[in-house]
Amino acid sequence: TRPVAPGPPPAPRPGAALFAPNPFGAGMSVARFSLPRAGLVRARLVDVSGRLVRRLFEATRPAGPLELAWDGRDDAGAEVPAGVYLYRVEWPGGHAEGRLVRVR
Repeated sequence: TRPVAPGPPPAPRPGAALFAPNPFGAGMSVARFSLPRAGLVRARLVDVSGRLVRRLFEATRPAGPLELAWDGRDDAGAEVPAGVYLYRVEWPGGHAEGRLVRVR
């Protein structure tokens, strides 16, 4: 038997948790998925009060694999405190949102 090469990551399911590891401390939390079709992809992170913390991504992308990463920093490059953050990733025809927990 031959080993099977891993295929592209699956398309995100609406409401699916995307980022792993979660919770995360040092390092990055990463989302890997496949866009079902080309178009604008937008990813934002807010704190529990709704204040924008980080614009993770905003660009037009072709259909296919995409990776988003958060390094625990805000838009100004400062490390954010431990806590719960909410993400929303939008793509043509869908979105995913969830909680991302940063620990120290």
